Amino acid sequence: VALAVPRIKDWRARQFAAQSETLLAGGKMQEAFNNASSAVQMRPGLPEARRAYAAVLVAANKAEGVSVWQQLIDDGKATADDRLQLAEAALQFGDVTLAEREAFHLLQQGERTPDALFVLARVRLGQQRGADAVQALQECLEAGGSGAPAILLARLQFAASTPEATNAALDLLRPLARQPDQDGLNALLTLLASPALQSAEGPAWVEALRAHPLASDEQKLAAASAEIQIDPKLYAAVVTKTVAQYRDGSIEQRAQLARWLNQNREYDAVLDVISADEAATRSDLFLIRLDAMAGRSDWKGIADLLRGESLPLQTP
Repeated sequence: VALAVPRIKDWRARQFAAQSETLLAGGKMQEAFNNASSAVQMRPGLPEARRAYAAVLVAANKAEGVSVWQQLIDDGKATADDRLQLAEAALQFGDVTLAEREAFHLLQQGERTPDALFVLARVRLGQQRGADAVQALQECLEAGGSGAPAILLARLQFAASTPEATNAALDLLRPLARQPDQDGLNALLTLLASPALQSAEGPAWVEALRAHPLASDEQKLAAASAEIQIDPKLYAAVVTKTVAQYRDGSIEQRAQLARWLNQNREYDAVLDVISADEAATRSDLFLIRLDAMAGRSDWKGIADLLRGESLPLQTP
């Protein structure tokens, strides 16, 4: 029986670790943390337990996760993927030197993978070595990378502001922008933020962003702003259409609309979209309405409002 106990603990700790990974992938951070903590407490030296624990810490934006990954490597129990995850975590927390070291280790060990080259490219950007970053990104794509590396390379090419670089960026982004996934959404957002928005393709990108299945209301409102940027003469029509689309939506949708209207100095419309009664219930709505009143130079109204006895403190 005594010999069986360690094996049972290993098995149970691996279960906790696997459950943590599943929960983390589903966005259930606290439950993932609880399972990872249980795994580490049960078998502190088990690589699967420490790996799960490090992943949760990094996902929660806690720098201690870097130390857990590092200890796994120092103990000689790390895989190539562990080193890659350490490099990613190091970049997340601004340790460019550590990220560079791990990227070089992977490349020197023959792990010339798209992921390792993508890490190296971002290291070079952190070191302000733009040309080297572009080279690493090109090598990443040649090694089979796509998505995020292609989008980053396109952004650097747009920044170069030459016709050749712009055309190369468009060649990278056009096929990605047709995808219904996160890469497709990011490609569309990059296109709308680029000088190429003023090209003949611009209106189609605007409509593609509006129709993208992953686009948030904020991003769809950004599409409305891009439509105005393409043709300022459409300003009034776009504002009217956008207000009509969102004014009967949920309070969150109307809050997003009101922020967009404030950005466009449509202050009367903000006061119509977010009522005084609604603004009295939540601090974010209160501030949106306050910004609109300031835009209208309604200083007396603001002074009266701030002298009220029940300023909203509740946040959504």
